[in-house]
Amino acid sequence: MHPDWARSLRDQCTPAGISFFFKQYGVWVPESMLLHTSGAQSAFLDTDGTFRPLHNGRPVEPPMARGDAITVRLVSKKAAGRELDGRTWDEFPAAAVLGSDR
Repeated sequence: MHPDWARSLRDQCTPAGISFFFKQYGVWVPESMLLHTSGAQSAFLDTDGTFRPLHNGRPVEPPMARGDAITVRLVSKKAAGRELDGRTWDEFPAAAVLGSDR
C-alpha cells in the first residue's frame, strides 16, 4: 500500500472530526522504513497503484525510470507494523448515546 493513500484518508478525517484507524501496511512497505532484510524483493509503487517489480534494482517492465513512484520492499506483516508517519492511529468513534426511550 502506498502511504500517501492512508495519509490522504487521515488528512480528510482529522479536520472533519472523524476518527481514523490505520490497521496495517500489509507485506509491502516503503523502503525508507528500513524494515527489510538484505536482498528482500523490491518494486516501484505509483500513487495510482501501478506496481512494477524490480530485478537487480531495475524494473522488469516500462517505464524504466522511477518517476514519482516509491520503492517498496517485501517484509512480513508483523515486521511491517501499524505506524504511519511515526505513530499508531487507533482512533474509534465515540459511542452513540441512546435516547431515554430505549
